[in-house]
Amino acid sequence: SFDLTFTPRKDGGRCMPETPRQERVKGQVDLPRLRKYPAAPGTRPEDPEEAKLEALRETYQDFVLELHKGMYLTQLTSNREYSDIHCQLMDDLQTLKLDQCNGDIVEFPLSGVAKVYRLVQSDGKLYTTSLSSTLPFAASAPYQSCEFIVVVDFLRRKLAFVFKELVASQRFLLCMELLTRSAQQLLPVPETGETLNSPAAVEAPWSCEPVAQMEVNLQTQEYVLQTPRPND
Repeated sequence: SFDLTFTPRKDGGRCMPETPRQERVKGQVDLPRLRKYPAAPGTRPEDPEEAKLEALRETYQDFVLELHKGMYLTQLTSNREYSDIHCQLMDDLQTLKLDQCNGDIVEFPLSGVAKVYRLVQSDGKLYTTSLSSTLPFAASAPYQSCEFIVVVDFLRRKLAFVFKELVASQRFLLCMELLTRSAQQLLPVPETGETLNSPAAVEAPWSCEPVAQMEVNLQTQEYVLQTPRPND
């Protein structure tokens, strides 16, 4: 099966636009408005705030451009089977299109995402994660036998993506929530008609787990995964 490796590039390079269309897409991408921004991969607490914000912006822009080009991911279905899917961000940067490689194509509005979170699969069971200890932004020996599941929750529907590497799951989790926040901030507020990007809007606090922290909690209740069907 395909395995997404959303790790920092070994040559230190960035994902660059290859066509005028991709150049236009990149020009539209900026961070959503947040009260407090999460740490980007590879940054340190003592780094200047401007440098940390720029690193986060570059990570996010690269992610959006890669997703807009399209990529293969591994999905975990509700019956615990692995499915190879092609995932692509549409030109509006608000719609995620999934090609299940069997003739079914499903589009998901990112504004409808309730939350993005991570699970760990060990010995065929899914567990939640705890933030009680700090783990470096790199895969370590105790986690090499685990699989990391990033769940994009649409309330009635859940998309679960499987990663072999901790680093890859952290980057996907971080950037996917930034992307959903960006989509949600373009929605009009019913009372005013303004968007959440307007100066009068109240920004929601960051809900994603810190990108450099995770500990597997094997004492928690096993998680039951439900994934969407194309005709839902």
